[in-house]
Amino acid sequence: VFYNRFTENSYTSDVESFKKSISVFLTNYDLTTFTKKDNGSTTDLLLGDAGDAEVMVSMHDYLKQLCEMEDAKYVYLFTVPDKDHMQYIVTAASNDEDDEVVKKERNFGVTISIPDYDIENVHKAAKGEFVGPSEVKNRYGHVYNYYFPIYQDDEVACVVGIDFDVSTVKKENR
Repeated sequence: VFYNRFTENSYTSDVESFKKSISVFLTNYDLTTFTKKDNGSTTDLLLGDAGDAEVMVSMHDYLKQLCEMEDAKYVYLFTVPDKDHMQYIVTAASNDEDDEVVKKERNFGVTISIPDYDIENVHKAAKGEFVGPSEVKNRYGHVYNYYFPIYQDDEVACVVGIDFDVSTVKKENR
């Protein structure tokens, strides 16, 4: 069973809502082996056959819908295979143009070097901490970034990143 241990009241309601929604959604997946559980059987997401592609599209579409509902710019799931890299499971953006870019650049299996400005936060989340907000400005925009772990069997199975556009957050807080 997937769950998130961090439910502190001091974080925004949007992030709390994301944490709950994503944690519940991911109960159908075994992210340590990249399989989807269906009525006692599993589907291997790494095989790349048509059924698996549908599973990943479904996961992406769900995360995109969450982005739109919660006014987030991006949401992404990834693992940290070693101290210098992060490997994406799925990435979604709220607007269609940004979504097309991240689907190409940050899709399933893509491994990147962890950016220097983010390395400490990524490592904290991979070790089980809720991290954020952190203000980040990069080629994907100017965002407030949050990371939190998703657990399976008492171990971090993956990390969820959520980015909120700084200008949207500032407008809402006026």
